[in-house]
Amino acid sequence: VIQAENGQQAVDMYSSHQPEMVLMDIMMPVMDGYAATQAIKLLAGDKFIPIIVLTAMTDEEELVKCVHSGADDFLTKPFEPRELEARLKTLVRRYAPPKLSDNPETAILRLTTCEINLRTGQMKKGDALFSLPPAEIKILRSLYEAESQPVSRWKLADLTKGGDSERAVDVHIVRLRRKIEIDAKAPAHLLTVRGVGYRLLQ
Repeated sequence: VIQAENGQQAVDMYSSHQPEMVLMDIMMPVMDGYAATQAIKLLAGDKFIPIIVLTAMTDEEELVKCVHSGADDFLTKPFEPRELEARLKTLVRRYAPPKLSDNPETAILRLTTCEINLRTGQMKKGDALFSLPPAEIKILRSLYEAESQPVSRWKLADLTKGGDSERAVDVHIVRLRRKIEIDAKAPAHLLTVRGVGYRLLQ
């Protein structure tokens, strides 16, 4: 266990020590927890590093800001150690599901109206077979691997690697709903998590 005295030191220590997870306080000198979280996520690149934000703030806007900064979860002070332990275990389970392997069966997303191969992008709906655009497949894959947990719009926008804005992600979601839902206006699978992003229910 290593401890930083401020946000900038936390970023520097992550870079040099590469810890497996980070507990981040928001109110820190030099660099606050929001900026430090963003910097660590940027340094981590494609490697998942769970970050839990510890905060005394209960304002909804501040908690949404935690998620937008890249935090994976947050705890409101004061809290019991066993609650922190439970959150850490949940994060490990959530972000360590089997990734899409070479077995085609593990890459199949089965929904009410269709089946989608998340590796090839092929979608089967009734007797019809067609391909989904790469951006839509990346979004579905990310939501699938989150195991029904919310994924922020910011993370989904970053995944597309095409300079998509969060608004563009919303457009992708609308198009996906038209393809996979019985009623796109009352989705059963691709759900909005207000103030955060989206989640996928199978």
